[in-house]
Amino acid sequence: MDAASFNRPLVVVIGKPPRAAMVASEVVDVVVAHADVATAQDADSMAALILQDDREVAIAVVVAEGLDVDATVERLARLGALGSARLVVVTGAESHRDLEKVVDRGQLVALVMYGTPGIAGWIVAAELRSWMVDHGHDPLSLPAQPGAPARESPMMTTLQADEEQLVRDLFDVVEVALGPRALIHLPEGTRLTRQGEDVDGVYLVLEGTVALTRTSAGSDLLLHHASTGPVVGLLALTRRRRAFFTATATSEVVVMHLSIEQLDRAMRLAPHLGVILASLSMRTLTQRLLRSEELQFERNELIRQLEAERQRLATALRALEEARMELISQARFATLGELSAGVAHELNNPVAAISGVAQHLTGDVRKLTSGHAKEGLLREVMDAVSGRAGVSTSEQRRSRRAVEAATEDPEFAWEFVGTGITDVDLAVRAHTEASAAALAAANLAGAARNLDVASSRILELVQSLRSYSRPETELVEDIDLHVTLDDTIHLLSNRLKDVEIVREFGTLPRIAGRPSQLSQVWTNILVNAVEALGSSGDAGRIEIVTRPLRDAVQVEISDNGPGIDPEVLPRIFEPQFTTKRGTVRYGLGLGMGISRRIVEEHGGVLTARSRPGRTEMTATLPVAGPHQEAQ
Repeated sequence: MDAASFNRPLVVVIGKPPRAAMVASEVVDVVVAHADVATAQDADSMAALILQDDREVAIAVVVAEGLDVDATVERLARLGALGSARLVVVTGAESHRDLEKVVDRGQLVALVMYGTPGIAGWIVAAELRSWMVDHGHDPLSLPAQPGAPARESPMMTTLQADEEQLVRDLFDVVEVALGPRALIHLPEGTRLTRQGEDVDGVYLVLEGTVALTRTSAGSDLLLHHASTGPVVGLLALTRRRRAFFTATATSEVVVMHLSIEQLDRAMRLAPHLGVILASLSMRTLTQRLLRSEELQFERNELIRQLEAERQRLATALRALEEARMELISQARFATLGELSAGVAHELNNPVAAISGVAQHLTGDVRKLTSGHAKEGLLREVMDAVSGRAGVSTSEQRRSRRAVEAATEDPEFAWEFVGTGITDVDLAVRAHTEASAAALAAANLAGAARNLDVASSRILELVQSLRSYSRPETELVEDIDLHVTLDDTIHLLSNRLKDVEIVREFGTLPRIAGRPSQLSQVWTNILVNAVEALGSSGDAGRIEIVTRPLRDAVQVEISDNGPGIDPEVLPRIFEPQFTTKRGTVRYGLGLGMGISRRIVEEHGGVLTARSRPGRTEMTATLPVAGPHQEAQ
C-alpha cells in the first residue's frame, strides 16, 4: 500500500512565529509525500482546524517558545482534538517546568532542541514512520538529512536481534579477528568463575547452561538460569577483575575462552564486537533486574501470605483456647453436678430429721400450752410468728416503738417484735396477760419456723445448684417476694448481724416462678454486698426496695460499699469471674452468673450499677413468671 492509497494523516505544528514557521517548513520538507501539515499559533485555533478537517492527527508538534506546553496540550485534549497523536516538543530552552503533566500521562515521545539544521524534521519523520507501522501502513523511509543519524544504528539493530544470532555473530567476529578458536567441553559442576577471585578472561557459552550464585552472610543466592547470559566474566572487568558471582555449569557445556589480551585485540580489530558485547551485557543486566523485581514481588507476596497465615493461626489458637476453656468449664460443671447430687443425697436424711424435729417441736409446744390459762393467747402468738409476712424496717421500728410506749417495757418490745410480730394489740395483750409465757411461745415458734425454713433452704440450695445445668420444673403460681426476701435475710442473719438492713417494701402482686431459685438470687446479691461492706471499713448499710411496675415487679438491693471498678463491672455476670480476695481472677465465680440466668429464665432482667459509695443490683421480674418453654 502506498501513501496515496489511504487517507493522508495530519501533522500539526502549534507555536508562535517566527520559530514555529521555521519548524513547520522543516517538517513539510520531510513529510510532504506522506502527510499534510497544519499550523496554528495556539491550541484553540489548532483545535478548530483539526475538527473541521476530520482527519486523524498523527504527530502534534508544540514549539515551546512563548507557550506553556502542559496548558496547550491539556487544552487540545479537552477540546477532543489530540486523539492518539504523538507529541513532539521543540524548544530552545535548556530546562522546562511545564512538562509535568505530559510526562506523567506518557504523552511525550521526543523533546528536540532547535539549533541543528534538519533535526526537528528528521524526528517528526521518524515518529510518522512509527505511526504508519502501528496503523498498518507501509513504513516511511527517512529522507537523508545533513548531520542526521542513519535510519538504523548498529546498536539498535543489535539490540533487536535474537540472542542466539548475537552469540553466532560474536563467535564469527572473534574468529575473523583472532583466527580459528578451540572450544572447551566441560562437565556439569565445573566452576567458570569464583566469587571474589581474579578473572583472567571471559567465557562465551555456546551450548549448555550456567548458573550464578553469590554467598552473603552465610546464605547462598541463586540467580535464575535465564539471567546468566551467554558471556560469563564480563561484569568482572568493571570490578578490577574480581568475580562478583560464582559461575557453575549446571549441565555439560561448550565454551570458548578469551583472555583479556585476546578480547582487547579482537575489539581493536573488529569494532563491531564492542557493540555485540554491549548488547549482550545490556540484555543480561536487564534480565537480572527483571528477575530481581520478580523476586521482590514473590518475597512481598510470601510475606503477605505468611502474615495472612499468621492471622489465621492466631485466630485458630484463640478458638482452641476458647474451646479448651469451654471444655474445662463443662468438666467443672459436670463435676459440680455430681458433687451436688452427692451432697443432696447425703443431706436428705439429716435434713429430714431436722425438718421432723421442727414439726415435732411445734406440736410439742402446742401440747405444752394445752391447758395453760392463756392457751388461746399463746396459740395466737405462735400462729402469728409461724405465719408472719415480710415487713419493712420502718414498719418494724414503728411497731417496736408503739409496743414499748404501751407496755413501758423496752426489753419486751425489742424481743417480742424481733420475732416478727408487728400486731401492737397482740403484743400489749401478751405483755399484760402472760409476758414470759408469750415470749417463750414466740421464740419457740420462731425457732421451729427457722428450723423448718433452714432445712427447706438447704435442700433448695442444693437443688438450685444442680438446676444450673438441669433447670427445675416446679413452678409456683403465687409467690410472695417479700416472704422470699425475709426468709433469706433470716437465714443470713449471722452474716448480716453487723449490717443495718433497711426494707422499703411496696405493695406487690404475687408472681409465678420458682421460689428456691429466687431466694438463691437474693442470697448471692446479699452475700456479695456483705463482703463488699466488709472491705470498706465503714458502717454497713443494705437497702432492699421493692416496687410494682406495670406488668412486672422490681427488687432493688443496694449497699454503701466502695463500689465496683468500672472496668470490672461489665464482667461480673461472667460464669467464671470473681473479684474475691481483692484481685481479679478466674475461679468458681458462679454466683452472679447463676443469678442472672435464674432471673432471665423467669423472663426478667438483672442489672448492676455502681459508683463509689453505692452499688445497686436490680431484678425486674414479670408478674406472669417464666415463659412456658422455660418450664
